[in-house]
Amino acid sequence: MSTKQMVHMNQGQGDTSYARNSSFQNAEQNKMKSLIEAAIIDICSSSSDSSLPGKILIADLGCSSGPNALETGINCRRGHPQLLPSARAATTRVTPCILSAQSNSLHWLSKAPEDLTKNQIPAYDIDEHARMERIHMVFEAYAKQFRKDFTLFLELRAKELVQGGRMVLSLIGRRSDVITTKFSYLSGIVAQILSVMVSEGVIDKTKYDSFYVPVYAPSSEELREIIQEEGSFSIMEMRVHDPRTDMNSALSTPSRFVNLLRALFEPILVQHFGDVMDEFARTAERRWSLEGSLQEERARNPRAMLVVSLALL
Repeated sequence: MSTKQMVHMNQGQGDTSYARNSSFQNAEQNKMKSLIEAAIIDICSSSSDSSLPGKILIADLGCSSGPNALETGINCRRGHPQLLPSARAATTRVTPCILSAQSNSLHWLSKAPEDLTKNQIPAYDIDEHARMERIHMVFEAYAKQFRKDFTLFLELRAKELVQGGRMVLSLIGRRSDVITTKFSYLSGIVAQILSVMVSEGVIDKTKYDSFYVPVYAPSSEELREIIQEEGSFSIMEMRVHDPRTDMNSALSTPSRFVNLLRALFEPILVQHFGDVMDEFARTAERRWSLEGSLQEERARNPRAMLVVSLALL
């Protein structure tokens, strides 16, 4: 792409804002509570009374704004209110820090995979035959970029945490290494909607071929391997769960699901394609025009959320 992608969620308080379309993320974030509480108890029980600070600095390492960021701090405070009289949320480097919590953002890549952009290889080719021929190359390029980004993330967090520090992370993943599930569900949906818009002449195919959704869903095995190879943290616990129940509850209608897609992807879509979001929404809603079709599609697409608790070595 000619310009650098600026990844952020839809701002403000409007109908398609992240603040009003993040109940699913909140439900997933709540699944971190028990691990955050366990990490706080472990920090306190492994330290003598004299070594515990009067205040414990907490960093919420998110990529957006809204009520979910505050909820992370509240959850941490609930874990041990006597020893957490204040909490701080931050999206910039914070040091020293004893507990870091991150939810729903590490699956976002820092940039589109260079192996694809340099060689002008589409991430999701409209031609199905060409797409299947390149599928391994595309997935490997995404996996390579994720490995690079996540390794750097671990290295930087290791520098910021104090001795005995903990980190609890949550991100979109996948349950297995089956090749067809390596694209995240939402990324695949966006690509498919855009491909229909190309076929209808709404957006230019050249523009479509040069667009890359910067999201990758690792397996739990892949995440474990990267953490162990980087070497700064030990894995205290890793959980994998199916988010479809929360998704069906929070995003029960096509219009609500389209609003979520807009909240997540509108900034990068507008940056690349221009003013196309009204047509994007209409195309998406046509996709699920039959009653029950949205739920049926979710049922056919197994997904996973990964939650991991880490301790600094």
